[in-house]
Amino acid sequence: MKKNVFVFNPLKTFFTFIVVVVIFSFINIGLYFLSQTNSFLSPIVAGFPFLKIKGPQKIIGFLPYWSVNEKLSLNYDVLDQLIYFSLTVLEDGYLLKEEYGETEPGWHHLNRPETKEIFRKLRQRRIKVFLSFSSFEASIMAEVVANESKRALLISEIKKIYELYDLDGVDIDFEYFPLYSDDQFGYNFNLFLKELKSALKEVDSQAMISVDIYPKAMIDGQPYNLEEMVKIVDQIILMAYDFTQSRTRYTGPVAPLNKSSLDDYSISMAVNSFKLRIKDKSNQKKLILGIPLYGYKWRTIDDSYRAKSYSYLGEMISYKRAQEMIKEMNLQINWDATASSPWISYNQNGAWWQTYFENYDSLVTKFKLAKQNSLGGIAFWALGYEEDEIDFWNYLKKNF
Repeated sequence: MKKNVFVFNPLKTFFTFIVVVVIFSFINIGLYFLSQTNSFLSPIVAGFPFLKIKGPQKIIGFLPYWSVNEKLSLNYDVLDQLIYFSLTVLEDGYLLKEEYGETEPGWHHLNRPETKEIFRKLRQRRIKVFLSFSSFEASIMAEVVANESKRALLISEIKKIYELYDLDGVDIDFEYFPLYSDDQFGYNFNLFLKELKSALKEVDSQAMISVDIYPKAMIDGQPYNLEEMVKIVDQIILMAYDFTQSRTRYTGPVAPLNKSSLDDYSISMAVNSFKLRIKDKSNQKKLILGIPLYGYKWRTIDDSYRAKSYSYLGEMISYKRAQEMIKEMNLQINWDATASSPWISYNQNGAWWQTYFENYDSLVTKFKLAKQNSLGGIAFWALGYEEDEIDFWNYLKKNF
């Protein structure tokens, strides 16, 4: 009877080991991608591209109702979230649905075929859809969040909208806050956010809450209680723009990276203030840097740096229009090194005009600030203002 004799073969053993290692590696890589439920898009669902792996920082875009039209083109392959802006909150806790006998514009555009098609494309690509609820009156903010029944009514209204439009999250944009002497407001506002979160979790365990905050409130720490707020919400969007507004005595940057002697605040100040108040690194990542796709132009008394405005009244100029104007008039671009902001000055029909705006270079400085500070991402105000100017979108595709 012939015996089975084991013969050790070093070469064969080595190749077997290599094969096992390779197979094991592929299995682990596959399991990793399958575990990334928020990052992996099936080619059956998304069509193109085959893989879309999201980075740790979000790219968010606000879509105001007035930008919704047949010509609107969105960069779906870059966005992580879209926030439709907005539905208006009334003093009684209800949402404004009719105005002057007509459907309120936010409602009207929300239900347009173009908006529904945008939402369909977003969901097809697993881009999260948010809806913003706004108020621009301090008295409404204070009254609604302080009154238990009105607070409950507003939460009920938001919850219905959340379910009806199959949302992923809601954005709270209460912009004009009460006087700082109202210490109770911060507590009431956080109570509203807690109750809203609890209500939305009843219908969707993954429901997200976003809050928009002005830089001044973040720097001064009032009237919000940021330390508690950040524990409740999923993201806080720093509206890092309108540092210089249209109604101003002197021209200036809309979103200065750093503060000059002519400025009260800057983006860097707001970001640093937030990080000083919020020590926990995971909560620091909830801060989203809002970035403008617009600027302002003013009629001025001369062409000097940060000249005095002629009428104290400027007008908004979109990212696209600023680029067009520079090309049409062959204008020289000046650079405000402190603010990291471009500006132009020109004479038209005997009158001096000055414009502070955003361009590729100024946007990239803000993108880098968000990355260097390990923020949760960036949010553009507003989609549609750039039109076909896609230079910065291409940068984000490669670097963000």
